[in-house]
Amino acid sequence: MSAVLVKVCGITSPDDALACVAEGVDLIGLNFVGGPRRISLQQGVDISKAVLGYARLVGVFADQHVEEIQSIAARCSLDYVQLHGFEDQEYISKLGNLRVIKAVRLTENCSLDEVLGIAQLPNVSYLLVDAYKKGKLGGTGQLANWPKAAALRAAMDELGLRSPGYGFRGLAIAGGLGPGNVGRCVEAVGPDMVDLNSAVENEPGKKDRQKVASAVLEVRGVESNQGRIDRIE
Repeated sequence: MSAVLVKVCGITSPDDALACVAEGVDLIGLNFVGGPRRISLQQGVDISKAVLGYARLVGVFADQHVEEIQSIAARCSLDYVQLHGFEDQEYISKLGNLRVIKAVRLTENCSLDEVLGIAQLPNVSYLLVDAYKKGKLGGTGQLANWPKAAALRAAMDELGLRSPGYGFRGLAIAGGLGPGNVGRCVEAVGPDMVDLNSAVENEPGKKDRQKVASAVLEVRGVESNQGRIDRIE
């Protein structure tokens, strides 16, 4: 089985980014949406230069103009763009060759068929299950619905979307994950990526290196017990 990638989102400085990389984080998330973790384009460029070649970079956006996303992705050498708004299949397709992580909120009114349709778009690399709180796009610290996330993973398996090789799509999960619960999440959901943010901070946008290290070790410990050793890029 493949190893679980660890992403830390809401990075606001090169120092925090490098500290996360040193603790084994695979992906660095840069927030270009409003809120306390939002960074400027120049900050994104500076962080990108610091970690380029050491970790993959993810830019977080929400319902922004396609041209703006494409410009920031090029300037910051982004590996993925994470769409955290209400972007539909038509919008996602307009992003062309940019690799997409699409956040989904598995509410009672959510159509699983619609979510799976998004997963099958050529440029979608991951579905990201996040917690839902009315009026908030993310970063709430609340846990996502793990049983529904596990059901989505199973549905993706049935469609062959999580098979290794070209066209691989994975399942990521966010929502209040950090030391003390991220290992249980990996066991319960079986994701391909975990997304850490508020639970590894001292304050919004300021990461706690020890919390990051503890969370990474927790994930790797579960992997070791499960025999998950090979990474899917």
